[in-house]
Amino acid sequence: MTNSKPNASFKKHIDRIKLAKQATTLLEQMALAEQSMGLLWEHLFDHLCLHKDNEPDWGKIKELSTILHKLMQNYQHLHHFSLGMTSTNADNNSLSWALSEESLKEIEEQLQLL
Repeated sequence: MTNSKPNASFKKHIDRIKLAKQATTLLEQMALAEQSMGLLWEHLFDHLCLHKDNEPDWGKIKELSTILHKLMQNYQHLHHFSLGMTSTNADNNSLSWALSEESLKEIEEQLQLL
């Protein structure tokens, strides 16, 4: 007969490891979102400064704004998720709403076209 105490203790340990991994992933995604938004703001500002004497490329500004909006939404979701992240609800939450690989590739492609 096996003792359920060590199994329960080990499960709690594994749950803490999973929570720490989620928190690390969350922090990495938040840092990446902050860096991306900063670079995009710089790019937008540079574009506006370069075209201060003539008509700016409104299509490019719209593309930058759309990308920035997506990044800001993702950052807000990450921030709200981080506020609600506790050991009791870690199993119920996931990062499934975060930007998918496909969305990230699309944003990268749009940025490289600029």
